[in-house]
Amino acid sequence: MTSSGNPAWVSSPPSAYDIVACWYPLKERPDDPGPVLRPVLVTTVQRGQQSGLFACRVAFGTKQLKIPQRRDKDIIVQNTNDIRIFGLARATRFDLDTTATLPWTPDFFGCWTDHASPLIGSLTEPFIKEYAFLMMLRDNR
Repeated sequence: MTSSGNPAWVSSPPSAYDIVACWYPLKERPDDPGPVLRPVLVTTVQRGQQSGLFACRVAFGTKQLKIPQRRDKDIIVQNTNDIRIFGLARATRFDLDTTATLPWTPDFFGCWTDHASPLIGSLTEPFIKEYAFLMMLRDNR
């Protein structure tokens, strides 16, 4: 804990392409932390000029893969080795249509068992390239 009462990780934000544990808000309550601590993909990190506080744009993580419908729209991690490397518990789809910008605070981010921070893992270069390609496709639609 820091002198502000926050965990130390609050002063060390994640980077783009990191996977972190998040209390992702429900659609009907977008300003409140959600009920389930789930993996999300960080797409951007911002810092308030006045406050110095961090916020993360994140893509929702789900175990509902929907491969036929979403394979050309989302990042889908299903290979056993990739799941392990990324620190995920199971195959996960990061829904690039379902995103939110959330404050990097214990209200919206938390630690999985045996983790000192919300950081779970990071995308590897092939997945970063896939993300860039998917975003390019979206820009051209």
